[in-house]
Amino acid sequence: MAVGIDLVRRALWFPLAVFVAHLVLSFLFAYDRFPPLDGPMHVLGGIAIAFSVWGGLNVLINAGVLAPVQPALRAVLLFALTSTAAVFWEFAEFVSDHTIGTHVQWGLRDTLMDMLLGIIGGLVYLGWKSVRAPETTGRQYGH
Repeated sequence: MAVGIDLVRRALWFPLAVFVAHLVLSFLFAYDRFPPLDGPMHVLGGIAIAFSVWGGLNVLINAGVLAPVQPALRAVLLFALTSTAAVFWEFAEFVSDHTIGTHVQWGLRDTLMDMLLGIIGGLVYLGWKSVRAPETTGRQYGH
């Protein structure tokens, strides 16, 4: 139970906040009124997912669920999981468009750009963490 609470406190609050902001913007039709907002939101989403992966690893390591992770492996995990989340986000948009009639995907170019921007967000976070805490191996939270 404590690990779950710690995961929310240390790792999941940021992506949840970005998701809530996205929902609010969607309901206010902000993306329709100001389409350039979509790009920065995907970058922010990638940053939030990378933050979550980094923090989640730290929580699990500190709880003894995972062994300490070497920096190179942490970087690979962060990149791979952020990239996977970006792809699955676009899958969810596709399913939403085809099952409940939303119109959030504007074509292949838009979908691929959204995935790229999410991945770039993850790389931005990884770059920031590598400059800020290059020796981090998971023994501290690092946020």
